[in-house]
Formats: sequence, C-alpha cells, structure tokens
Amino acid sequence: MSILVVGIDLSGPSNTADTVLTLFRAEGGNELGGEAGRPSGIGMPLVHVYHGIGDLDILRVCEAAAGGGLKAGRGSVTKDVRKLVVGLDAPLSYNPGGGDRPADAALRKRLSAAGLKPATVMAPTMTRMAYLTLRGVAVARLLSTWASALPGVELVIYEVHPGGVMALRGALPEDVRELKREMAARLRLCDWFAAEGTLDIGAGGSTLLEVAGETATAAENAAGVPSDHAIAACAAALGAWHASAGRPSWLYPAEPPLHPFAVCC
Repeated sequence: MSILVVGIDLSGPSNTADTVLTLFRAEGGNELGGEAGRPSGIGMPLVHVYHGIGDLDILRVCEAAAGGGLKAGRGSVTKDVRKLVVGLDAPLSYNPGGGDRPADAALRKRLSAAGLKPATVMAPTMTRMAYLTLRGVAVARLLSTWASALPGVELVIYEVHPGGVMALRGALPEDVRELKREMAARLRLCDWFAAEGTLDIGAGGSTLLEVAGETATAAENAAGVPSDHAIAACAAALGAWHASAGRPSWLYPAEPPLHPFAVCC
C-alpha cells in the first residue's frame, strides 16, 4: 500500500504559470518514518513535478495518482494508494470581517521568533492575498468534493507555510528569506532537504529538474537550480507529511465550520 504526499505552491487564479505541484510516494512500511522523524534509508521518492498547473489539472493529477494511472518519473507506477496527504501553500479560509484569523496571528509570532519577517504571514483578505485565498478555498473544495465520492482513499488537506516548515526544521532563516531572490540560497535549501532526509529531491534538487523534464522552465534547466516555487512545493509536502504523522513543527488545529483545515509548518 502507498501513501501519496502532494505539495502545492499555489499562485492566484490569473497567474497559474507560477503554480507548482510536487508528488511524492511513501510505501506502507515507511508510513511514519524513523525514530528521528525520518524514513529509514533514502527519502520518499519524487514521482512527478508539474509547473504551471491549473485547478482541474491538480484534480486530474490526484485522480490519476490515486487510481494507479500515473507513471512515475523513475519508471514505476503509483498504485494501491490508500491515503492522499495534500499540503497547500495558500490560505484555505478567511476571517469574517477581514483581518487575521487566530492561526495567522499565532503563526506570525512563531515565525518572527524563528528569524523570518512578520510580513511572511499576511491576512487572507489583504489586497495582495485575496485572489490567492479565493483559489486556495476553491482548490481545497474541489479536492474534498472529489475525495468524498472516492471509496477506499482517505484525503487529508493541510494549509502549509513552506518558509515556516524550512525555518522551524533547521534551515537557515536567511536562506528562507532569500528563497525568491538568490539561486545560492535555493541550492543551500536543496542541500538542507538532503540533510533533513524525508524527501528525495536529488543532489542540489536535481530530481526536481529531471522529473520535470519538458515542463521545467528553460532558465531552470540551464541554471541547474530549481525555482523558488518548486522548492516551496516540496516544503509544503514536507510539512503536510510530518503533520499527518503527528509530528508537525507547528500546528494550529482546524476550527470548523469557518476554518475547516489545520494550518501547519
């Protein structure tokens, strides 16, 4: 039996070119990882990475993976899936009346103490965030509706802060802060993933480029450095995986009906 772990760095609905989805597979024997929170041996393999993916494409990837119809980048086929863990880097709810949700205020305080800027956590209804929130809510609803009619597969969705995942699990805060601007910071974060050990993205993030193939941008392939969106998608997968196994670095529980998904790092 397999567990699929999906990490999505979501962009706004009019800018899907910046959305990246990463898909990892955990076999049944490695469901909870080792004693130190890491799987024994090599990390969970990357099945595929998708760049510029739209809402229906996200659904189709999950459908194909859960149904055994998706060929992995290393030649195998994902099958016998019984659990799908999804980490979405986007607000999946908003506060009535606007402003911070309780989770936003608590997370901002925690990440500021860890060396990240307070602005790394913004209220879901801010002008810069509103369209991302709209898409996050829509994608989460789309997946939940699909999974509710799917027998034998459990779907778990988390709202994940990728920068928080990396910073709270030992990555250098300055590298997390420079993720979008500096290739050198992205390479160091790829090395950090290798040291953390849960996910296998290859030396220097090479597997992200190899598995991406023609979907990776020419600039990424030429430079040999994954994009900030690809790294954030991996961090979203990492945070969701650890949360699903009961060992998040930080977690604010779901508060339905207004906030139906837990927020984690």
